[in-house]
Amino acid sequence: MLLGGTAGAQSPEEARAPELRRPMERVYLNLDAAYHSEEHLLVQRLSTPLYDETRTFEARHASPVGVGFGAALGVRVWNNLAVGLGGSYFRIRNAVDVAGHVPHPLFYRRPRETEHQPGGFDRTEVGVHLQVVWTIRLADRLDVALSAGPSVFRVELDRVSTIRTDEVGPPYDAVRVDIGRALARKDLAGANAGIDLTYHLFRSMEPGASFWAAGVGIFVRWTTGTSALPEFGPDETIEVGGLQVGAGLRFRF
Repeated sequence: MLLGGTAGAQSPEEARAPELRRPMERVYLNLDAAYHSEEHLLVQRLSTPLYDETRTFEARHASPVGVGFGAALGVRVWNNLAVGLGGSYFRIRNAVDVAGHVPHPLFYRRPRETEHQPGGFDRTEVGVHLQVVWTIRLADRLDVALSAGPSVFRVELDRVSTIRTDEVGPPYDAVRVDIGRALARKDLAGANAGIDLTYHLFRSMEPGASFWAAGVGIFVRWTTGTSALPEFGPDETIEVGGLQVGAGLRFRF
């Protein structure tokens, strides 16, 4: 009775293996805040006849970086493979610079130069992203997800619709500029790809709970889309998306 037999115990790696092999939860829900790190530039050119010459203007629409919001909902279809649908929303205040050459009423080929920076020009991007997601469990509470798929975007942005000039003088060396605006809309197709790292703060909750796991995550996502924009000119194209980084809440059901 004093002689003990050989005792067997699991190593730390063997004890952790069942958790790593456990299937992913059936449904995921991600709520995010994102930082849009890419700038976009659109150039709009307008010209009208004046005093037997041509009055020309160039409006440069610069969309700076900004903050937006997003969400994604998906379901696991096989092993660690899931299919989901995500959405993103960005509203950015455009910086618009309007420069022009206005013919002189008294002197031929001596145009007056004008510069104007009207405010209140906005740009809104709404994206819907179909995602195929493969999740890898790195540890008991740590997952990494790789995703990619097609995207559809709706872009709305203010553009310059009319430019009116009034003479100031004599000696008519300056003009007053009045800029009208209109809303341009465009639907275009694109693509998305990203990587998401999730740390589960709570796991394996009791049956009947609202969710089985909850945590926080950080992500890097790339979206893209390009299309012609006739309202800005026959050769002008609009680009959407770009590199986005962000963080948010993660729920698993």
